[in-house]
Amino acid sequence: MNELKKILVCALGLTVVFAFGCDVEECNEAGVCADGGGGVGGGDPEPEGNPGGAGGAPEVIFDTVIIFDDGSMDDGAGTSGVDICDVSSDCATAVSATPVLGGGELCSAMGPGCSTNRTDPSRAIDAGTGCEAASVPSDYISLGTDGQLAVGFDGSVAGCNVTVVEFAGATQEAYEVYVCDGDDVGSATCVNNDLPV
Repeated sequence: MNELKKILVCALGLTVVFAFGCDVEECNEAGVCADGGGGVGGGDPEPEGNPGGAGGAPEVIFDTVIIFDDGSMDDGAGTSGVDICDVSSDCATAVSATPVLGGGELCSAMGPGCSTNRTDPSRAIDAGTGCEAASVPSDYISLGTDGQLAVGFDGSVAGCNVTVVEFAGATQEAYEVYVCDGDDVGSATCVNNDLPV
Protein backbone atom coordinates (compact mmCIF):
# COMPACT_ATOMS: atom_id res chain seq x y z
CA MET A 1 0.00 0.00 0.00
CA ASN A 2 1.29 3.46 -0.88
CA GLU A 3 1.88 5.90 1.97
CA LEU A 4 0.99 9.57 1.58
CA LYS A 5 3.39 12.35 2.46
CA LYS A 6 2.49 16.04 2.57
CA ILE A 7 5.05 18.59 1.51
CA LEU A 8 4.41 22.32 1.86
CA VAL A 9 5.34 24.61 -1.00
CA CYS A 10 5.99 27.74 1.03
CA ALA A 11 6.09 30.49 -1.57
CA LEU A 12 2.60 29.91 -2.90
CA GLY A 13 0.95 28.17 0.00
CA LEU A 14 0.66 24.99 -2.07
CA THR A 15 0.27 21.70 -0.28
CA VAL A 16 1.48 18.85 -2.44
CA VAL A 17 0.57 15.30 -1.48
CA PHE A 18 2.70 12.51 -2.88
CA ALA A 19 2.10 8.77 -2.79
CA PHE A 20 5.37 6.92 -2.35
CA GLY A 21 6.11 3.24 -2.37
CA CYS A 22 8.07 3.42 0.88
CA ASP A 23 6.98 4.14 4.43
CA VAL A 24 6.80 7.78 5.49
CA GLU A 25 9.38 7.04 8.20
CA GLU A 26 11.87 6.15 5.45
CA CYS A 27 11.47 9.51 3.67
CA ASN A 28 13.32 12.66 4.56
CA GLU A 29 11.71 16.10 4.79
CA ALA A 30 12.31 16.70 1.08
CA GLY A 31 10.23 13.61 0.29
CA VAL A 32 13.17 11.50 -0.91
CA CYS A 33 12.92 7.88 0.21
CA ALA A 34 15.86 5.91 1.53
CA ASP A 35 15.55 3.44 -1.35
CA GLY A 36 15.74 6.20 -3.98
CA GLY A 37 11.97 6.40 -4.43
CA GLY A 38 9.98 9.41 -5.57
CA GLY A 39 11.01 12.82 -4.46
CA VAL A 40 10.65 16.46 -5.16
CA GLY A 41 13.38 18.44 -6.85
CA GLY A 42 14.64 21.98 -6.51
CA GLY A 43 13.87 25.12 -8.39
CA ASP A 44 13.91 28.85 -7.95
CA PRO A 45 10.56 30.59 -7.90
CA GLU A 46 9.85 33.65 -9.98
CA PRO A 47 7.78 36.39 -8.42
CA GLU A 48 4.12 36.38 -9.34
CA GLY A 49 2.96 38.98 -11.84
CA ASN A 50 0.63 41.79 -10.88
CA PRO A 51 -3.01 40.99 -11.52
CA GLY A 52 -4.08 42.90 -14.66
CA GLY A 53 -4.41 46.65 -14.55
CA ALA A 54 -2.92 49.39 -16.67
CA GLY A 55 0.64 48.50 -17.55
CA GLY A 56 0.68 45.60 -15.07
CA ALA A 57 1.99 42.15 -15.93
CA PRO A 58 -0.66 39.44 -16.32
CA GLU A 59 -1.38 37.29 -13.29
CA VAL A 60 0.64 34.07 -13.16
CA ILE A 61 -1.69 31.04 -12.94
CA PHE A 62 -0.02 27.87 -11.65
CA ASP A 63 -2.23 25.30 -13.41
CA THR A 64 0.28 22.67 -14.52
CA VAL A 65 2.06 19.88 -12.60
CA ILE A 66 5.22 18.60 -14.30
CA ILE A 67 6.78 15.28 -13.29
CA PHE A 68 10.35 14.46 -14.35
CA ASP A 69 11.87 10.98 -14.26
CA ASP A 70 15.17 11.29 -12.45
CA GLY A 71 17.26 9.06 -14.69
CA SER A 72 15.78 5.71 -13.71
CA MET A 73 17.29 2.60 -15.23
CA ASP A 74 15.80 0.78 -18.22
CA ASP A 75 13.90 -2.13 -16.67
CA GLY A 76 13.82 -4.09 -19.93
CA ALA A 77 10.15 -4.91 -19.35
CA GLY A 78 8.47 -2.15 -21.37
CA THR A 79 7.91 0.12 -18.36
CA SER A 80 11.17 2.07 -18.09
CA GLY A 81 11.21 5.22 -16.00
CA VAL A 82 8.77 6.25 -13.30
CA ASP A 83 5.23 4.86 -13.61
CA ILE A 84 2.51 7.42 -12.81
CA CYS A 85 -0.96 6.14 -11.90
CA ASP A 86 -2.77 9.38 -11.17
CA VAL A 87 -2.30 13.14 -10.78
CA SER A 88 -5.17 15.06 -9.18
CA SER A 89 -6.06 18.14 -7.15
CA ASP A 90 -8.78 18.85 -4.61
CA CYS A 91 -9.75 22.18 -6.21
CA ALA A 92 -9.20 21.77 -9.96
CA THR A 93 -9.75 19.01 -12.49
CA ALA A 94 -6.96 17.54 -14.61
CA VAL A 95 -7.90 18.17 -18.24
CA SER A 96 -4.75 17.30 -20.19
CA ALA A 97 -1.62 15.20 -19.97
CA THR A 98 1.31 15.74 -22.31
CA PRO A 99 4.30 13.38 -22.15
CA VAL A 100 7.82 13.72 -23.45
CA LEU A 101 8.83 10.08 -23.37
CA GLY A 102 12.37 9.26 -22.34
CA GLY A 103 14.65 6.38 -23.22
CA GLY A 104 14.61 2.69 -22.45
CA GLU A 105 12.16 0.01 -23.41
CA LEU A 106 8.54 1.25 -23.44
CA CYS A 107 5.44 -0.66 -24.53
CA SER A 108 3.54 1.70 -26.82
CA ALA A 109 1.19 -0.95 -28.20
CA MET A 110 0.21 -4.57 -27.77
CA GLY A 111 2.78 -6.89 -29.27
CA PRO A 112 5.68 -9.20 -28.49
CA GLY A 113 6.55 -8.72 -24.82
CA CYS A 114 3.86 -6.04 -24.40
CA SER A 115 0.36 -6.83 -23.11
CA THR A 116 -0.88 -3.24 -23.64
CA ASN A 117 0.15 0.36 -24.26
CA ARG A 118 2.04 1.69 -21.21
CA THR A 119 2.66 5.18 -22.70
CA ASP A 120 -0.91 6.53 -22.84
CA PRO A 121 -0.89 9.88 -20.97
CA SER A 122 -4.65 9.75 -20.33
CA ARG A 123 -3.97 6.97 -17.79
CA ALA A 124 -2.54 9.60 -15.40
CA ILE A 125 -5.73 11.70 -15.34
CA ASP A 126 -8.48 9.09 -15.46
CA ALA A 127 -9.22 9.45 -11.71
CA GLY A 128 -8.79 5.72 -11.38
CA THR A 129 -8.07 4.22 -8.00
CA GLY A 130 -6.45 1.00 -9.20
CA CYS A 131 -2.82 0.67 -10.15
CA GLU A 132 -1.94 -2.91 -11.02
CA ALA A 133 1.22 -4.06 -12.82
CA ALA A 134 -0.55 -6.37 -15.28
CA SER A 135 -3.55 -4.09 -15.91
CA VAL A 136 -5.02 -4.10 -19.43
CA PRO A 137 -5.61 -1.39 -20.39
CA SER A 138 -2.79 0.08 -18.37
CA ASP A 139 -3.55 1.80 -15.05
CA TYR A 140 -0.43 3.97 -15.43
CA ILE A 141 1.91 5.69 -17.86
CA SER A 142 5.63 4.86 -17.93
CA LEU A 143 7.70 7.96 -18.71
CA GLY A 144 10.96 6.30 -19.78
CA THR A 145 14.38 7.30 -18.47
CA ASP A 146 14.59 11.10 -18.17
CA GLY A 147 11.03 11.43 -19.52
CA GLN A 148 8.47 13.94 -18.31
CA LEU A 149 4.71 14.37 -17.99
CA ALA A 150 2.90 17.73 -17.86
CA VAL A 151 -0.63 17.57 -16.38
CA GLY A 152 -2.79 20.62 -17.04
CA PHE A 153 -5.69 21.60 -14.75
CA ASP A 154 -8.80 23.68 -15.45
CA GLY A 155 -7.72 26.24 -12.85
CA SER A 156 -4.90 27.22 -10.56
CA VAL A 157 -3.71 24.65 -8.03
CA ALA A 158 -2.16 27.34 -5.80
CA GLY A 159 -3.29 26.68 -2.23
CA CYS A 160 -4.64 23.25 -3.17
CA ASN A 161 -3.77 19.64 -2.39
CA VAL A 162 -2.14 17.99 -5.40
CA THR A 163 -1.75 14.20 -5.32
CA VAL A 164 0.76 12.29 -7.45
CA VAL A 165 0.40 8.51 -7.22
CA GLU A 166 3.31 6.38 -8.42
CA PHE A 167 2.94 2.67 -9.15
CA ALA A 168 4.58 0.90 -6.20
CA GLY A 169 6.45 -1.77 -8.14
CA ALA A 170 9.39 -3.90 -7.14
CA THR A 171 11.83 -1.04 -7.76
CA GLN A 172 11.01 2.51 -6.73
CA GLU A 173 12.18 5.09 -9.25
CA ALA A 174 13.20 8.64 -8.41
CA TYR A 175 11.27 11.56 -9.87
CA GLU A 176 10.82 15.29 -9.32
CA VAL A 177 7.56 17.26 -9.23
CA TYR A 178 7.06 20.95 -10.03
CA VAL A 179 3.99 23.21 -10.12
CA CYS A 180 4.22 25.54 -13.13
CA ASP A 181 2.36 28.15 -15.14
CA GLY A 182 2.66 26.14 -18.37
CA ASP A 183 3.87 22.84 -19.81
CA ASP A 184 6.83 24.25 -21.77
CA VAL A 185 9.68 23.72 -19.34
CA GLY A 186 11.86 26.07 -21.35
CA SER A 187 9.64 29.07 -20.62
CA ALA A 188 7.42 28.07 -17.67
CA THR A 189 7.74 29.54 -14.20
CA CYS A 190 7.85 26.66 -11.73
CA VAL A 191 8.01 26.17 -7.95
CA ASN A 192 8.32 23.22 -5.62
CA ASN A 193 9.03 22.54 -1.95
CA ASP A 194 12.73 23.46 -1.95
CA LEU A 195 12.00 27.13 -1.38
CA PRO A 196 13.20 29.44 1.38
CA VAL A 197 10.65 29.88 4.15
